[in-house]
Amino acid sequence: MELVPVSIYRAMAVPFETDNGPSYVQFGTSKNGGEQVGMQFEIISGPEAGRRVPWYGSFSEKLGERAKKTPAQRTIESLRLCGFKGNDLANLPSQELNQEVSITVEHNEWEGKVTARVQWVNEPGSGGVRMANPLGQTELRRFAASMKAKVASIGEVAGKPAVREAPAPAPAPNGSRQPGDDDLAF
Repeated sequence: MELVPVSIYRAMAVPFETDNGPSYVQFGTSKNGGEQVGMQFEIISGPEAGRRVPWYGSFSEKLGERAKKTPAQRTIESLRLCGFKGNDLANLPSQELNQEVSITVEHNEWEGKVTARVQWVNEPGSGGVRMANPLGQTELRRFAASMKAKVASIGEVAGKPAVREAPAPAPAPNGSRQPGDDDLAF
């Protein structure tokens, strides 16, 4: 299948199957040992509607040279934009994350394979996930407890619930028009 093109899309989080059943998120650690969260986003409008792209958020406290926020702060903001309520990350897997967001899709090369992934999760209108090492319930509770004050420092977001649009019809062969085509040629 062709990669989702690099662009900005209207999207929403969608549940996927995890070891603990369907969830909108999965917590784990990266191959480097850092805590992270993974989600799956579905594009909800335009020619790519219905396609899904993974996102991985980091809880690192390292502040980049030009960054104003740590990866952990940016990840929590992204979760809030999706609809995360409360201050306990351990409750996140049982929450419905149904708010519309804007995602920026990039292409990433890892171990010789190029994939599409979400680089940024932003407010609307602005520009199957598997963790290398999923956190078990005990590890998630420990991690969530260590992040509770930081999560509490970033307020909840009251967003607009996402609504899926029907995917655009496939182009007609040889560029011919089909009944129901409503685009105007000038």
